[in-house]
Amino acid sequence: MHGNDDSILCSDAVVPPTAASQNPTPSPLEPSTGKRKPCKKESDVWEHFEKYDLVLDLKGVDGSKRKEVEKRAKCKYCSATYASDTKKNGTSNM
Repeated sequence: MHGNDDSILCSDAVVPPTAASQNPTPSPLEPSTGKRKPCKKESDVWEHFEKYDLVLDLKGVDGSKRKEVEKRAKCKYCSATYASDTKKNGTSNM
């Protein structure tokens, strides 16, 4: 063996990282580690409304009772109320 032979690899050798190991492509099965998409800014209209939950007692055709919660918003100035569920209703009617 020669003392200056660079072709011999040792198990203790430090291997410099390659471009592929520094920026691996995420697998479709693995969760993404990238930055999350920023949340939308809440509408300025909410400065003029107060959010609350309206609890409704409903009776079924068969006589069964159940409760349902409806998201509502009340105007701070005129007390008008609007449906305000973020998944079902928007703020364009406010």
